[in-house]
Amino acid sequence: MTLTIDQTSAITFYQENLSYVEGFGLSNLDREDRILFRKGKQLIEFALQASTKTERIPFTLEEILPAWNEYLESYSDEGQLKVYDRHVACKGMDNRKDPVASAMGLHGQIVFYDNSNDSIVKSFDRAGKTLKSLMKEYNEQAGFDRFNV
Repeated sequence: MTLTIDQTSAITFYQENLSYVEGFGLSNLDREDRILFRKGKQLIEFALQASTKTERIPFTLEEILPAWNEYLESYSDEGQLKVYDRHVACKGMDNRKDPVASAMGLHGQIVFYDNSNDSIVKSFDRAGKTLKSLMKEYNEQAGFDRFNV
């Protein structure tokens, strides 16, 4: 990220006057200085936000297997046998920030690739290669391509 002279001076002004503003308040600066101080603060906050990437955490095998087994129990080749409870998380999803949503997302990703049932559009990248390998293994054992992987 390349900074202009104005941006560099705003950041420098912010850093030099931070303790003063914390002690006496922003209202003790002139209008132009307040604008410059705020601009420097915004630039630093923007740089910090840009540097902290929010990565998706891939599912572990311990999280995928319970949802996979629940899915296989819920859906036959002809369609849904029993309703998946969308208010209860699968076992193994306890360490997720929102375990119910994680389990629902994983179920949606499985359904999307199930040729035997109606497809719903979901992203598949979060489950990673583990779920794909389980689907390939199921296809081989079943003797037909139920999952489109």
